[in-house]
Amino acid sequence: MPGRRRPTNGGRCWISWSTTGAGAPEVLSAQHEFMTRQPGTGGTIINNERTFNTPNPCKTRTSFQYTLNRPVDSVTITVYTLNGSKVVELRGTELYAGTNMLPWDLRDSSGNRIANGLYIYQVKVKAGFVEESVKKTNLIVVH
Repeated sequence: MPGRRRPTNGGRCWISWSTTGAGAPEVLSAQHEFMTRQPGTGGTIINNERTFNTPNPCKTRTSFQYTLNRPVDSVTITVYTLNGSKVVELRGTELYAGTNMLPWDLRDSSGNRIANGLYIYQVKVKAGFVEESVKKTNLIVVH
């Protein structure tokens, strides 16, 4: 039986599924960009539509731009390969409401230049006891 459900935790991830006669539901599709936050926390901390990296594609460096709706305690951007291996974790120092930038020199956590290819990233912000996560499947193209 097909269906579609939006999570009740305030997320923006729509999931479509189908149930075969003999087993668990089979996920047919899921929106690639999602955000989670604790229930009952009011408005979001980070503006999902204004979170991106530029330039993209990039050769030597890129900058992550994120817009915060209020000041936060921490911002972490984690870059992954397409198979899910962590490449690097960057800590933001601009924690104010408004548009902020975090530059990246395209080096992994060991200081080595990353290979040409496609990468994804996740932005996590924390303000007090509230944590939000925006996973962007917008690809970082390195060549």
